[in-house]
Amino acid sequence: MRLLISAVREGFRSLGALGVPVTPPRLRVIKAIPDLALLAVLRRAMGTRRSELVMMRHADVARAEMKVLADELMAVVKAAGVDAPALTRLARSIDAAAAARG
Repeated sequence: MRLLISAVREGFRSLGALGVPVTPPRLRVIKAIPDLALLAVLRRAMGTRRSELVMMRHADVARAEMKVLADELMAVVKAAGVDAPALTRLARSIDAAAAARG
């Protein structure tokens, strides 16, 4: 979860460096919430049966889509010239999972 929080913040910084606003606007609050508070919220939200059904199962069956999104996000990071170690780590894990599946 900490890696996810760091990656989201890196993505937001990359978009900001390119002059692209974060939308919808309510997502901008993520930039202002301290890491520990955001971690608590995410743990609570991700620990529900609903999150398992809605998010996790979708991510599992949409692996190809996740790979495309990761590639596009890494292109944004590269264009922005922002250091993004968390996003890079997550993108590599998606690449490895995609390669393992063939």
